[in-house]
Order: sequence, then C-alpha cells, then structure tokens
Amino acid sequence: MTRIAVAVDEEGVALCMGKAARFVVLSSEDGRTDDRTTRFDPEAHGESGDGGRGRRLARLFSDCDVVIAGSMGPGISAHLAEMGIEAVETGRTSVDEAVAEYLARPRAG
Repeated sequence: MTRIAVAVDEEGVALCMGKAARFVVLSSEDGRTDDRTTRFDPEAHGESGDGGRGRRLARLFSDCDVVIAGSMGPGISAHLAEMGIEAVETGRTSVDEAVAEYLARPRAG
C-alpha cells in the first residue's frame, strides 16, 4: 500500500506547497485509491520559505510515501528526502489526475 499526500487549495492541487494549509491524504493499492482524509497545517499562514515549516510539514507526512504539489522549494524537498518520502511536482490541477499520473509512472526495481 502507498500513502500519498497532495497539497491542495481552493482550485485543486496547490501551485506552491509552501503556501498550502490543507492536504488530501489517500491510500493506493493495486491502482485503486481509497481512505481519503484531509489534514491541515494549523500553523500555516500562506507563508512560503522554510523558517522551520518544511520540517514541520515533513513530520505531518511521516506516515506517507509520497507528497505531490505544483511546486516545492529545496527546504521541504530536503526534509521529505531525509524522512524517505518522495517529493513529486505536477502540472495537474485535479487531485485525482495528479495521483493517477503518479501511479502510472514506471517504478524502479
């Protein structure tokens, strides 16, 4: 099973993870997704940049395998990598399309 978090805003997939306050988390197994929940960063104020937020967000996703957003800075990307969480940028605006695109990617190994 793969746990996927997607940064979202009112329009769909958030363009900038650093400014997102809400995240859809779902599970995927055998190409199907389920168990969709929403998580919030209670300390988000639309700020970007790290300033400790990258580490806090990485902890928020400690049970996830991948985090998807329109873009993410080097700080959050590094914190996610330290925790073994894959950081994926997408041009998709639909959560379902972004997740489907990720799941369709060829896997190493």
